[in-house]
Amino acid sequence: ASYQIKVPNQGAIAAPGVTVNVPAPSGLTSVVWECLVAGGSCVPVNGTDLVNTQFDLSVGSTAQIELSGAIDPGAGFVELQAQATVAGLTVFNPDDDLAVLNERSGPEEIFADSFE
Repeated sequence: ASYQIKVPNQGAIAAPGVTVNVPAPSGLTSVVWECLVAGGSCVPVNGTDLVNTQFDLSVGSTAQIELSGAIDPGAGFVELQAQATVAGLTVFNPDDDLAVLNERSGPEEIFADSFE
């Protein structure tokens, strides 16, 4: 399974020192990731399991993290949580800095815990 995490700078000023954290996704194994920023670079640029990378974003630019892994057939769901933070800047709406994806990966069930 492959996923893209996009971090845009829609503000009026550059965002130096953006940090993106993605804990090791539940429901995925053998996770690898790579970070791309137009006109810049991520530190580190790639890794395995959890994502913890930092980069600068100019006004209007977007960072993209490509994440992939094998779906754990026993998990039932894949869950990704991504959070971006910027050191030294006031965040007016912290709720838009966190994204969560829950995706069914096993047999179809009405509820995640199979309770019907």
